[in-house]
Amino acid sequence: MASTPSQPSPKNPSSAPLPAAAPTVSAGQQSSALPALSKYQLEIFPIEIIKVFPAAGGADSAYTGEGRDGMKYNIKTVSKTPNVPCAEWFSHKLAERIGIASAFPAVVMVNNERAYGSRWESGMLDQARNNEVLTGKLPGAALAGRFSALYTYDVFLHNTDRHAGNYAFIQVDGLYRLVAMDFSRAWSWNGWPLPPLPLAAGCSTVATGRMIRQHFAFDHGEATKVMDSLVGVSRAHIDGIFDSMPVEWADAPMKAAMLAWWGSADMTQRIDVIRKGLANGTYL
Repeated sequence: MASTPSQPSPKNPSSAPLPAAAPTVSAGQQSSALPALSKYQLEIFPIEIIKVFPAAGGADSAYTGEGRDGMKYNIKTVSKTPNVPCAEWFSHKLAERIGIASAFPAVVMVNNERAYGSRWESGMLDQARNNEVLTGKLPGAALAGRFSALYTYDVFLHNTDRHAGNYAFIQVDGLYRLVAMDFSRAWSWNGWPLPPLPLAAGCSTVATGRMIRQHFAFDHGEATKVMDSLVGVSRAHIDGIFDSMPVEWADAPMKAAMLAWWGSADMTQRIDVIRKGLANGTYL
């Protein structure tokens, strides 16, 4: 395993101004117009996978594995799906920042590769029970608001794959609570930039969202909170998310373009379009 540099002193969040717009890049492209990447790569300590089993977590999964920490992980690799580990790490970490509960993300080491690991948690429901929660047959905790928040976030990330199997629930105090999982087809899945909106009407995210809204009214207040929270996330925080993941999960031009886009006029326009589409119903 290649060694990684030790953690430096904290960086100054206000040291770099926000650019006005984000450039378009393809894999391997370099551009002098891109902002400099952070020099601060955090030291990463992957969880060693000591037992490897066939994938059991969907088309984008490479393996299921047992870690040295005693936990079980659904593992996704750059070698199988190059853009997926970045999509998963970024989307889960940003969800945490804006108040959307999600599965625990980890960096794992499997077959000499630093991979993305989603930890399997006890108490998750099987799909038949999941469907009962999705259709309001089992009691949930503020589920209308949580479904609405996650749908809004998925639209922002251009996640087209939020099917019924990508909603997870845990039971606490007799109520089922939503845990977001699987952002493989979001954010960096298509490379960069994000595809234009709206999401295709036939994609899993829209189709499943419409099914859920037959049982739970869309909560525009929670949707607005998500969009306001995204606006409030600083570029320095986004830089920190990239610093916390292995460098091989996204090449330098892609990360630089993503950083340039965050807080730009293009990002503001995307959020404004989502606000309008949710308000007039065309995105629902």
